[in-house]
Amino acid sequence: MKSKLDPTIFYLLALFAVAVIAFSIFIPDIFWSVSNFQSMASQIPVLGILTLAMALPMLTGGINLSIIAGMNACSLIIAYFITQYTGISWLFIAILLSLCCALAIGLLNGTLIAIIRVSPILATLGTMTLINGINILVTNVQPLRTFRKQC
Repeated sequence: MKSKLDPTIFYLLALFAVAVIAFSIFIPDIFWSVSNFQSMASQIPVLGILTLAMALPMLTGGINLSIIAGMNACSLIIAYFITQYTGISWLFIAILLSLCCALAIGLLNGTLIAIIRVSPILATLGTMTLINGINILVTNVQPLRTFRKQC
């Protein structure tokens, strides 16, 4: 039995090799630096989790435009508690509230799409706009700057 390799995998690997070679030639001091790999290692897991979150609706024929806004809202909850309170128990409370926020956003999207029968793109676009507005309202368009040292 002869197995055929998917040409998409070959093209993706070739594109990856071209990118590595190009970066190695044009900016070798930056590309191969430890700080660059540390930066990638800290950013790629978040991107992977968000990709998985987006993959589930896409696999079922839908779309979720509110994923980034929801992540920002959950991050703001955790950042607020970290900046206002000290102690490990407050961190657990912040994570729990952040998960509750994500659950509420998911329930809102699910209710709009499954029960009220709003188109997924319109429902999640509206949810994204609502969450972005709440994020702006809560932060007064100011970044959270001060982080206290945790005990």
